[in-house]
Amino acid sequence: MSKSILDLFGIGDLLKSIRSSIESTITTLKERITERVNAFIARVVILLFVFAFFLFSILFLSIGAAVYLNHWLGCIYSGYLLVGGFYFVTTLIFFLLRKPIANRLAKRAHKKTKDNSSN
Repeated sequence: MSKSILDLFGIGDLLKSIRSSIESTITTLKERITERVNAFIARVVILLFVFAFFLFSILFLSIGAAVYLNHWLGCIYSGYLLVGGFYFVTTLIFFLLRKPIANRLAKRAHKKTKDNSSN
């Protein structure tokens, strides 16, 4: 009897339609999430390759500079000490200035997020 009442008012078809719409929306959301995750992973992989090549570039440029300084100074180890000292001083400066640099980067990121959300 209840089945005939549902059919009489067309509620059964309405429920099927709502269920189909919800399933379609869920499928669409899953596809969007999958696309975004795949795009993110692709960007991360590309950035890792770029970063790796950048590190190799810095490594070989540093070795080349150290060998050149060794030749120019006429000493076997002075170039390596100078290049190592340069990296040590640079690291020390970044370590001492890490909080102001982090704050500045956080403000820029917040500003970009705020600008993007207003558009």
